Amino acid sequence: RHEEYQYLAQAEGQTDLYLQMLAKLGRTEEAIAQAQQQMTTAAEAFTLAQTFREQGKLEHALSIAKQGLDLGGDGSYRLAIWTSELAEDMDEEIAFQARLQAFRLFPSLADYLKVKELAGSQWKTLKTKLLKQLRQKTTLDDGAKVAIFLEEGLVEDAIATVDQLSSFQSDIIHATMDAAVADHAEWVIENARRRAESIVNEGKAQYYYHAVNWLRR
Repeated sequence: RHEEYQYLAQAEGQTDLYLQMLAKLGRTEEAIAQAQQQMTTAAEAFTLAQTFREQGKLEHALSIAKQGLDLGGDGSYRLAIWTSELAEDMDEEIAFQARLQAFRLFPSLADYLKVKELAGSQWKTLKTKLLKQLRQKTTLDDGAKVAIFLEEGLVEDAIATVDQLSSFQSDIIHATMDAAVADHAEWVIENARRRAESIVNEGKAQYYYHAVNWLRR
């Protein structure tokens, strides 16, 4: 009962399901026209784009995905990754721009390296901008920032990121110390000593193995 399904989906504000059903019924042009009028989030675009891809209508899928990236909202990162992967064999510029958008939404080393791969001759200039943005933003995931800084050999930037972090984030602090010990041994010693002493001075022997891990540095 497809007609009733569509009425119900519209009445309940389930735009993604309504558009998906149009696509599944083969009403491609109508689905695209309605999408242009009714889609408001990346998540809605993702549902329709996936349906077109499953049907082998890759150009339509990519077109809807691009439209969704401009909408923002829930699902933007997931759609950006999906769009980039879809576009790699179709349109390199779209693949690059989508992956760049994904990186700017939620920076990670994996996406950073993929942007680098797709950027081509643009990378030198773009790299400078992206690293500047990482340094300026304080709300980003510290692990991602440190991984990228260490990948680029920017040990001092990694140190600045982890210096005052809680010892609960020991994994990324240890990684920075390991990278820094050759040229910034004094920082490694002082930071490790301070963190070890804070454990020992509390007299909690059950946590001394953490102090040992710091003092190994």
